[in-house]
Amino acid sequence: MIAFPFAAMVTAALAVSVSPVTAQQTDTSRTSVSRDSTRIAADSASKESSKRATMLSSIVTTASSPLHVIGHMPEVAHGVIYSGKKSEVIEMDSLASNSAQDVERQILGRIPGAHFSETEGAGFPSNGVGFRGLDPTQSVEVNVRQNGINIAADVYGYPETYYTPPSEALQRIEVVRGAGSLAFGPQFGGSVNYVVRSGVSGSTRFRTGVTGGSYGLVNSFTDLSGGPGPLAFYGFAHLRRSDGWRPNSDLRQGTLYGSVSYQVSRRLLLAGEYTAHRNRIQMPGGLSDAQFAENPRASYRARNWLASPWNVAALRASYDFSRTGRLETTLSMLDSDRHLVWRNEDGGPQEADVVDPATGGFVPREVERETFRISDGAPLSPVGSEGLRA
Repeated sequence: MIAFPFAAMVTAALAVSVSPVTAQQTDTSRTSVSRDSTRIAADSASKESSKRATMLSSIVTTASSPLHVIGHMPEVAHGVIYSGKKSEVIEMDSLASNSAQDVERQILGRIPGAHFSETEGAGFPSNGVGFRGLDPTQSVEVNVRQNGINIAADVYGYPETYYTPPSEALQRIEVVRGAGSLAFGPQFGGSVNYVVRSGVSGSTRFRTGVTGGSYGLVNSFTDLSGGPGPLAFYGFAHLRRSDGWRPNSDLRQGTLYGSVSYQVSRRLLLAGEYTAHRNRIQMPGGLSDAQFAENPRASYRARNWLASPWNVAALRASYDFSRTGRLETTLSMLDSDRHLVWRNEDGGPQEADVVDPATGGFVPREVERETFRISDGAPLSPVGSEGLRA
């Protein structure tokens, strides 16, 4: 009889002791589930937030060409392999120079080993450039080209340059130094190619400017480019005059240039260009050391004159057979003259240009008229091929 109440009390105690543990576990379970739900909701919100963060509106960025003053030629361009050659390319739009006077040392002075003869208006029609100690006078040791066409007087016999395009009309200058220039002609002193600007179809552009300076310098440059549809054109007119630092050294010159291209089809392109250059130069003559020491501005030659009318024309055709094959042909012509009337320096500059007492007239002058005609001035041949990597 006594055992039963004891068992009942034990059972009741166990029931009382078990009940709080069960409640505590239930609360813990609920807290864990609540935390898991919160974590899952946070993860879902984070994923949604990350998805929304990647949904950005489109941005359009435009910029002009990078202003790299000097670069290098590509491995292959216009049927010529430049890989392994010492080459430089000068971008004119990124260059700060005196373009009104075509100061060569400011334009080509960035080329290693280049030196110059800035004699324009002092007896020579154009400035000259040379490399590695070669004579820079009228670029006689350098193969000079415009748009890949020879513009020197005679490539093999008389390679002096009587015309160079104004720097205001240039897009870039391509230079090949060393023996690699022999691909363009017999001049081993290098090759300089002046690339004139070209028109862009559907975009018309007009520029004009006049520059004045000391000693009667007036430089005027005007160009126009554009074209409708597949037709594009570019042209410029350039005039320059100067009285010179010394007496009897005035310069007058003018240049007209025009080019047109027509995209016949997606594969075929036809183009043509023409350059006309006219000038008149009065040459002040040389000075002996004693004359220069006395007055470096003195001139004892008033009857020395030079004119070099220059005409250059070219026709081009380019056909793309595929993405990796192209056929290019260029037919060019140079028809130019050099007119020279002067008292030669026989006997030295100290020989005066005076009246001959025996004849009552001035001493005789030397009169020359030379004509230069060159056809087919393509870099390598009238027909060239170019390989392009896809």
